[in-house]
Amino acid sequence: MTAIDPFASLTAALLATAPGVPALARSWIRHRTVVRTEEENTRRTLIAVEGSDPHQRAAVVRASADLHSAAPAASTAEKPPGSGR
Repeated sequence: MTAIDPFASLTAALLATAPGVPALARSWIRHRTVVRTEEENTRRTLIAVEGSDPHQRAAVVRASADLHSAAPAASTAEKPPGSGR
């Protein structure tokens, strides 16, 4: 009877899952970036609404949403002139 080497099984399992680890890490980073961006947008909107008149709050929130939609995304932002690319 052949003895089963537990380290060989562990090594095989690690090698089988290794290609998926970078994809999982990228997905997690992308998710956390989206969550953090939304938290920051919410925080900015709350700060803007705090000092406003109750009748102006809807306009403040709309203006905040317009600013957010007009801002270029960090990954698609154009490079400044003279940056070489």
